[in-house]
Amino acid sequence: MKTLLPFFLLLSVFTPLQAQDFPKLSRYEIGESGFEAYLPCSPADVVDSSVSDDGSPVWTAEVEGGDLLFGIICVKFAEPLGFDAELNTQLLESYLDYLKEAFEVSESVGYGYGHVLELSENALGMLDYWLDSDGYEWKIKGWVSNSYLTVLYVGGGEGELNEEASNMFLDGIRFPAK
Repeated sequence: MKTLLPFFLLLSVFTPLQAQDFPKLSRYEIGESGFEAYLPCSPADVVDSSVSDDGSPVWTAEVEGGDLLFGIICVKFAEPLGFDAELNTQLLESYLDYLKEAFEVSESVGYGYGHVLELSENALGMLDYWLDSDGYEWKIKGWVSNSYLTVLYVGGGEGELNEEASNMFLDGIRFPAK
């Protein structure tokens, strides 16, 4: 028992520190987009809205939580795509490839396909892990449906991401109600 006491003391000190690594997440609206996401704080003051070349409304936001950056890009297609899983997946992959250049990604694990989004039966998802030119690690997840595309990313901080908590952010996106 004496040999276990130092272990339990160390564990009791270390556990609260680990819990602080990832901030508490709450669900927030992303501007006037109709999208909702789990974030460490309200993005209300930092949501940027614009219109793409094809007339699609686009909303973007980045917020900090602890030493991590949480980002979201939401697009409502000007014209619905229809539901062609292969075509929609190719569109999402092309957009993520574009973001790799914009974010100066130096390494990528490779896309993981076949993710499904709770409460959005037509949404298809892709996951990837990136390393940028500054050496920061990012976890990225993109979602596409016949009417919407969204990309969420978290990272940029020191140390490893809490997988369970980052998944809550990446899988917690809610598409606009019809």
